Amino acid sequence: MKLRVLNGPQQGHLFELAKPRFTIGRDAENDLVLTDGVSRRHCAIAVEGGVLVIEDLHSTNGVRVNGQKITDLRPLKAGDHVGIGNYVLLVMTGDEVTEPVASVAPGETPDAAAGGSATWVKALVVVLLLALAGAGGWWFAWGPGARQLAPAAVTPAPASGPVATPPVAPEASPVPAVIPETPPPPAAPAAADAVPAGTIAPADDQAPPLMAVVASEPVGATVSVDGEPRGVTPAFLRNLTPGRHTITLTLPGYEELTRQIQAPLALPDRPYELRQLPGTVRITSDPIGASVRFGARVLGQTPLLLAPGQLPPFVCELRIAADGYEPVKVKAQASESRPEQVNVILKSKLGSLSVTSVPDGCDVFVGDTFMGRTAAGDEVSRQSQPLVISGLPEGDYELKVVHPLGGAGAREKHTVQITRGRTKAETVRLWVRDTEVLLTDGTKHYGMRVEVNTYGDIVLAISPKKQERFLKPQIQRIAPVTPEMARRLPPPPSDAVAP
Repeated sequence: MKLRVLNGPQQGHLFELAKPRFTIGRDAENDLVLTDGVSRRHCAIAVEGGVLVIEDLHSTNGVRVNGQKITDLRPLKAGDHVGIGNYVLLVMTGDEVTEPVASVAPGETPDAAAGGSATWVKALVVVLLLALAGAGGWWFAWGPGARQLAPAAVTPAPASGPVATPPVAPEASPVPAVIPETPPPPAAPAAADAVPAGTIAPADDQAPPLMAVVASEPVGATVSVDGEPRGVTPAFLRNLTPGRHTITLTLPGYEELTRQIQAPLALPDRPYELRQLPGTVRITSDPIGASVRFGARVLGQTPLLLAPGQLPPFVCELRIAADGYEPVKVKAQASESRPEQVNVILKSKLGSLSVTSVPDGCDVFVGDTFMGRTAAGDEVSRQSQPLVISGLPEGDYELKVVHPLGGAGAREKHTVQITRGRTKAETVRLWVRDTEVLLTDGTKHYGMRVEVNTYGDIVLAISPKKQERFLKPQIQRIAPVTPEMARRLPPPPSDAVAP
């Protein structure tokens, strides 16, 4: 399955759900990083019992599937629209992607972008056909064609006396001045999408439906289209009819916003900024989700909008705090004449640890706690993707990295120091006999695969200090070492003990 971003800076981009657990959030450690209205760890998509599901990781703005906010695990299927912050993501299968997805220009939907140029070409063909038809009519009625079809000149009758109409043979009858109402001769077939001027062509079965994403800052505003409620921002509007529409956004504490859009030419390409009402106080923080206190009273969590009357009409001291961060005290005052905004940046009391292993697929422990397994990264160097462990208080920790195949060099343990507000990066290199090479002479060699080039040659680390290269003509088979095979392997060479 894949995710396609339908709006925002990454509009049109595809992300493959290749990991067992795919996380989305503002932090760089997530598999998909989104920033606008998104929590640090916003949600996760995983496979549970053979079913693709999405889980809200206690985000501030929540997760919406097809416009409905979820409260627990929600199954996903192809065609579902997932709202995260100010973004809308489309769930797709791999079969739906038949060509590379280009970036989408502002003001158009991803589906319309793919077929926009073809639509202009069709329109140009229609105009040319209509022009040629008009030119042909002029040629037959007034041009040289008319003279070729007209009969020979007739001598005019004398001015006096009745005008006699000479008998005319049927085959020589003159071209009448007024075209009789008889069916015209069949014309050449017009283009399939040719329509009379001033009308709207019927929808093509293969044409994508008109659609738009309406986002707002802040999120959560109710969206109405031509007076009909269509969800809350970010809202995915489907099956828009061509023409002008009125969009209205309403959110308590903000002025109602009304805008006109023209489908398909002028659709919104960025969030609408809602204007805060006088007398309100808006409190935001980094990270979001911090608690706001006035004295002993908890007012809510950031981002928080305080309505008139929630604060006394004098300068108040508010305390903003979040788990793992130093609390901050700020001053705020509600004013009847203007809105008030307070933004704070909290300083973390915690640190992070980023672990990269060679090879990948290693289990990582902090102390005796299992933190995860390093995922496949660079194919050439065998270096894994970083496994980021957040939320560690400042201090010293024992880091242990173990490869499941085991062996003398498949384990590393040492002490790391975590500093608040910083990420400690550690790269651990192990030696693991993960590859078996069978040569044409019948001998077998075991070691860690270092390199396989385009010619089929392989470089094998038969110990941490020694590598050997085997050429393609020498090799009969290359196979991975399974855990069962690893348990039956003879002891490694004497120099294979990790330093």
